[in-house]
Amino acid sequence: MSGTGANCSICHSDRYLGIEPNMDRVRLAKRLYPNHTFEIFDERQIPIENNSIDYIFVVAVLHHISDEQIRSYLVEFERILKPDGKVIVMDPYFCMKRRFNNRFMNWYDDGKYIRSENSYLNLFQNGQYRCEVLKKFTKCMVYNEIYFTAEPTRQLN
Repeated sequence: MSGTGANCSICHSDRYLGIEPNMDRVRLAKRLYPNHTFEIFDERQIPIENNSIDYIFVVAVLHHISDEQIRSYLVEFERILKPDGKVIVMDPYFCMKRRFNNRFMNWYDDGKYIRSENSYLNLFQNGQYRCEVLKKFTKCMVYNEIYFTAEPTRQLN
């Protein structure tokens, strides 16, 4: 979800579509970034043609969404991605080696679904995506972050 558009500047405005279920956030994003496109998302179908998107950026979203909802999004992502397209994900994750960070994230973050690395990857792999972890790091000294790509396996056949 694009939220208020904070990450839209990583893409050129004519190659960006931000989707968001909250109309107030869409209005604010349009005001803050008038050259970028933001659309309301009904949380079922992304308003994009089949096989038309190169990359889907999912930044700090998944830990707010249930497994069931993510599974339905993965089907929709596969529909809109071009044959060589990828999903790029960056989200907080629980790390067994960083128990303090885990407790802090659980206390501070309003995301109800912070997962372990394996839980994120299994969701995508069970949805028929091949995943590659690019990096795991600590942000602001307390947030464990995982950065990975996923591509539908239909593209690999």
